[in-house]
Amino acid sequence: MGNFLSPWKMKYIRQITLLLILWPATGMATAAEPLTVSYFERPPYYYTDAVGEPGGFLLERTRNILRQAGVEAKFLALTPYQILYVLRHAMVPHCSIGWFKNAQREQFAKFSEPIYRNRDLVLLTTKAQLPRFSDLKTLRAIFSDRHLTMARMGGFSYGSYVDDLLEKLTPKTLFLAGEQGCLLRAVAAQRASYMLVAPEEIDTLIGLTGLSAGAVVAIPLADVPVGNLRYLMCNRAVTDETLEQLNRTIDKLYPLQTAD
Repeated sequence: MGNFLSPWKMKYIRQITLLLILWPATGMATAAEPLTVSYFERPPYYYTDAVGEPGGFLLERTRNILRQAGVEAKFLALTPYQILYVLRHAMVPHCSIGWFKNAQREQFAKFSEPIYRNRDLVLLTTKAQLPRFSDLKTLRAIFSDRHLTMARMGGFSYGSYVDDLLEKLTPKTLFLAGEQGCLLRAVAAQRASYMLVAPEEIDTLIGLTGLSAGAVVAIPLADVPVGNLRYLMCNRAVTDETLEQLNRTIDKLYPLQTAD
C-alpha cells in the first residue's frame, strides 16, 4: 500500500476528518469532546454485521473496556487509510482498535496497554501447493526462495520480526487491495504461493472464499516469535488521563504477558 492517494480518495478522507473535528461534544465522562473509536472490516476481530452494527470479538472486548472505564464512545467503520489519516490530523479524541505497535506509528499516536495477543503467525497455502514447502521450515528460508510468491496487502504490519525480514529479504510479492479474502483467493488460483495469517482468522477466510477446509493448509514457522500484541492506537488529542483510565481497566480485565 503506497503513499499515493487519488484526488477523490483524499477528498473523502478530508470529509471524514472534518466530520470528526465537528462532532458534537456531548455526554462524555472523561472530556468535553466525544471519543470516537474506529475499526476496519477484518473479521473475526471487528466488522460491521448484517444489520449494520459493529461486531467482532475484539470489538466487543474494547466495548467492555470502555464501559468498565466509564468512557462513552461511538464506533465508526473506516478504511485503514482513513484511520491513519484521522489519527494524524483529527483534533478530537480518537482511538482505533487492534493495531500493532511499531516505531513509525509511535511518532504520531499513543498506544494503550495491549488488549489481545494473537496466536503465533502461520503460513497459509493450499493442499495443491503444499509440496513446494516440504523442505522449508522457516520464514527466512521461504522469503529467500524466489520461486515462491507471497500474497499481501500493502501498509499492514505483521509485527516487528516479520516486517524487518520483509524489508531485508524482499520476497517476491503480489500486492492486493481489498479484504483478507482476496489474498487466499489469489493463493487458491495459484497467482501467489502463500499468505501469512494469525490462526484466529483462518476459518473466517475459508468462509469468505468458499473453499473447502480440506483444500487449505496452515504451516507453522519455526523462526516466528510468539503472537503479536494488539493495542488501542489513539491520537494525541486523547489525554494521558483518559489513556491511564483505559490502561487500568485493561490491566484489570485482560492482563497479558507482554514479554516475547
